[in-house]
Amino acid sequence: MSASLKVTPESFGQNINRWLDIARNNFLFSYWIGFFTDPLTVAFLLFWDATALKSNPFLLAACFASGLIGWTLWEYCFHRWIYHHGRTLMHAGHALHHEDPKMLIGMPWFLTTAFVMGFWYPLSYWLEIRYVSGFVAGLLGGFFFYYCFHHIHHHFNPKNSWYRKLRAHHKIHHQMPETNFGVTVRFWDRVFRTTHRKAEGGAKKRAALSNK
Repeated sequence: MSASLKVTPESFGQNINRWLDIARNNFLFSYWIGFFTDPLTVAFLLFWDATALKSNPFLLAACFASGLIGWTLWEYCFHRWIYHHGRTLMHAGHALHHEDPKMLIGMPWFLTTAFVMGFWYPLSYWLEIRYVSGFVAGLLGGFFFYYCFHHIHHHFNPKNSWYRKLRAHHKIHHQMPETNFGVTVRFWDRVFRTTHRKAEGGAKKRAALSNK
């Protein structure tokens, strides 16, 4: 069972609900397309950097790895301050996810593709700056791992001990939405002190009950 956010999708107004209906029911917004387009885009970016720009493969791999690491911080910040704050379509969609965690709704695939290609065209294609595509490919690869993990969190239950801790971390987020924002890693929750702690959670519950 999940805890709702402080706002519900309906509280954003009729226009937001219309967009959410399109996102749920229009094939263009299909939840599954990104599982194919994002890995292909990552492969294209790395191929371009390696062949068209003749980038050093070891430096390219390092840039890709730094993009993956950079994604983990982006994931935390985006989840905490974009998905959970502001009267935006992204906040409304995330509120819908908290209402029904098994619903297949996510970031539209064409937005991520357009965002990535918006970096690739002027910097890698036009200005021919090496390693930018490698770093951006790492960011997109991190995003791909994010929604793979997120899907598994809500639809499967692997027995691996490391994974079970990560899944439990995310399940707590659905119970305590102001904690445990990391989906692929727990590191940034420790850095920003948003990891849920049982003693603090119990105190908050008792305070909420005493105010009723």
